[in-house]
Amino acid sequence: MLEGRRAVLNNYAHGGATLLNPVCLTPRMTWWLILILIVVIILFVLGGLLWWGLKKGLALALNSVIGFFALYAVQAWWLHDLAINLWSVLLTAILGIFGFLLVVILHLFGIWF
Repeated sequence: MLEGRRAVLNNYAHGGATLLNPVCLTPRMTWWLILILIVVIILFVLGGLLWWGLKKGLALALNSVIGFFALYAVQAWWLHDLAINLWSVLLTAILGIFGFLLVVILHLFGIWF
């Protein structure tokens, strides 16, 4: 038993791995670990940005479809000369209900659309 403890203490004194210190990092290994940590952080940031962009893009696409059908319904039932074009749909998609109301009000006043 004493020989085993001496071997562990001797190995630890020379910088080797022990039961209490299982990893002996060299400077080269430390740089690799730092590089791996930086790459993982960059991947998480890029993944978060991609996820945020997908959510915003999906919301914009859904608002575009809903805005188009809302403008089409207003054109079919009330304002027959309301122009449904790219700008009116984009305005409705970006601003939502406020954009829809803005398009209708601007059309009623004869300013635009």
